[in-house]
Amino acid sequence: MTRIIKTISLDETTAQIASELPNFSEFIRAKLLEHAGLVLSYYWVCRSCDKARSYANYQRPKKIPTCYICDKYMTELNKVEYLELITQ
Repeated sequence: MTRIIKTISLDETTAQIASELPNFSEFIRAKLLEHAGLVLSYYWVCRSCDKARSYANYQRPKKIPTCYICDKYMTELNKVEYLELITQ
């Protein structure tokens, strides 16, 4: 992917928020794609403790996410399965 450098102006509040993000450029790219309606969502569940998580991004996570509770690998779900799980 070709990188194009753009400059933005932030106020003190938004500069503080930006400084707390691990990858500001990735965040901005994701938000621009979301704004354009190009976001795909990936849904995951931990079968050990039934914790669900969704990832809205323009690409599939590079590795299988691990559960933030038990640290075991999560299983990918489709959107219907995910919505059923979180509304139980």
